[in-house]
Amino acid sequence: MRLCVFDAESFYDSKGGYTIKKMTTEQYINDYRFHLFGFSIMVDGCAPFWVDGENAERSLKELRLDECAVISHNAKFDMAILNWKYGVRPKRILDTLSMARGLFGNTESLSLSALAEKLGVGKKGEAILHMDGVRHPDPEMEDALIEYCNNDVQLTWDVYNKLNPGFPAAEKVIIDLTVRMFTEPSFVIDRSKVEREIELTGRRRDALLEKAGCELSDLRSDAKFAALLESLGVAPPKKVSAKKSEKAGHPVYTWAFAKSDPDFKSLLDHDNELVQWACEARLGLKSTIKESRAQRFLGVSDRMGVMPVALDYYGANTGRYSASSSEKLNAQNLPAVRGSKDPDAGLLRKSLAAPDGCSVVVSDASQIEARFVAWLAGQEDLVDAFAQGRDVYSEMATKIYGRAVDRKNNEDDYIPGFLGKCVTLGCGYSMSFVKFAQTVFGGMLGGPSLLFDKDMANQLSVDVKEFAKYVSRRNEVADRIVKAKPQAIAMNDWLTHLSCAQKIVNTYRSENPKIPEYWALCSVMIDAMHAGDEIEYGPVKTGKDRMVLPNGMFILYKGLERDKEGYTYLRRKEGRVQRVRLYGGALTENICQALAGAYVKEAMVRMAVKYGHRPILQVHDEVVVISPTDRAEKTLNEVNECMTTVPSWANGLPLASEGDFATAYGYAK
Repeated sequence: MRLCVFDAESFYDSKGGYTIKKMTTEQYINDYRFHLFGFSIMVDGCAPFWVDGENAERSLKELRLDECAVISHNAKFDMAILNWKYGVRPKRILDTLSMARGLFGNTESLSLSALAEKLGVGKKGEAILHMDGVRHPDPEMEDALIEYCNNDVQLTWDVYNKLNPGFPAAEKVIIDLTVRMFTEPSFVIDRSKVEREIELTGRRRDALLEKAGCELSDLRSDAKFAALLESLGVAPPKKVSAKKSEKAGHPVYTWAFAKSDPDFKSLLDHDNELVQWACEARLGLKSTIKESRAQRFLGVSDRMGVMPVALDYYGANTGRYSASSSEKLNAQNLPAVRGSKDPDAGLLRKSLAAPDGCSVVVSDASQIEARFVAWLAGQEDLVDAFAQGRDVYSEMATKIYGRAVDRKNNEDDYIPGFLGKCVTLGCGYSMSFVKFAQTVFGGMLGGPSLLFDKDMANQLSVDVKEFAKYVSRRNEVADRIVKAKPQAIAMNDWLTHLSCAQKIVNTYRSENPKIPEYWALCSVMIDAMHAGDEIEYGPVKTGKDRMVLPNGMFILYKGLERDKEGYTYLRRKEGRVQRVRLYGGALTENICQALAGAYVKEAMVRMAVKYGHRPILQVHDEVVVISPTDRAEKTLNEVNECMTTVPSWANGLPLASEGDFATAYGYAK
């Protein structure tokens, strides 16, 4: 197969707001102002040559890129131009940006310029900077642009040859599949569902504002909303901002106006109905976010009719995908239907439909991280329970409550069963009882808010007074408890809640003793990474500031350091690079997520190579494909087969998946 490098150059106008930095890739390419100056291409390492935009279509036919592997830096852009403008789909797509993200992480610039300098292969030119607003360059400018583009192609080729040796072949297939999710979109946008979403969110927003007696500006501004609450006789709740406190070197408080903030959440039940409605209207601002997203869906529908899915390969530190922030169309967090009988539930998810004669097929790995942590730790009884398909959530609840719990067959056991689910899925990474108490009170896993009371304490045989004495003897624990307490809850009630949370967390740990032992082993792994020792621990291996995964990729811990409080490393979080803590439980979580991601990628490659099912979306542990409706059930069985094939490096891992197919994504899942 021929190996080509491709780089396109197009018109931009910063004064007119027409730039790839100010627009999404889809908007930019589909804008009426789009104009291709031309492209440079290199074939099998020969000297790059330029093709003028006027000759692009003819030259692309002659090049027959559908028989070639094509390399680009940020292939999402170049391959979208090839397909959307010229109907050209390379046989294989290679992206040096994605490869660099997998090898170097996302804590540094991975632009072509930065990579060329980092890898010592040359320097990027500047001719493009002089093309701003120039649609018809003079001969001198055009010559400079051609030289610039040819140089970019040469740099991309040299960067690829630096990154390629040892880069896993299967991961290159994953990069290809990922780019095609965007450049070869399959979801057809159901415009009626999007318009209905816009209508409903607008209605709700207006009704909330009218009921609360507010203007939208009063709710969007933290300061104005705080003043509004004060005018209603309510002290606006506050919380400590970890980010601002770290920067300032002392506690810095900010408004606690998020849905997950317990004090703010309690205001939804305030005695003053106006306070209730003002807070609900504040939360209702999410409807304007939903409306904005729906408007973007509508724009894509107008321009294309289909939905490009933009995911960043190795966007997360663990190697999992992240939604491409530049595209502003996060298909990974669309509100789910979750069994609702409301026809208007999950409208945006339902708007992603299959083409005529086809179905959307969805397969989701079941409880994958909980299965991984049990398998890694060697908690054989839990591994067996998963392997036998038993209801591990009810079994965990049975151990917590000291009585038989059957969440599937007994309606009265819904809350105990839900709590068993929270514990099984949430406590495998050394979550403290204080954090667990906060999380379940805030509504864990999208479920109901739980506040454990005296009746719960009696059910669990918890002595609240003894717990209070325990707290009083431990200043550090007492401080954490006071800081974590929501203002709206009395201290006695908070202590009762915490005492039950401690009993629940301790029950999980005592019933699964191998899992805490694995946290301790992960602490040893951190020491090994810091020392640069290469030691195998099951399917993973330590290296200097990294964990080596069985697929040949890494979890990177750049700048791993140790101070008196433990280890920290550099990671991109909340949009910036910062130091975060690393400890046994956190490394356990990283390893489980990385291995789960590696397993899903293997399944994606298998379903593409073995059965020809190209994934069109991947969400956490869920894979989505399109199939002709008359063979959708067969496709689902084939995809589930791939999702339940145990990787060669995970012997004994109990896997399970469930799925469905329907006319649209929202109806299938």
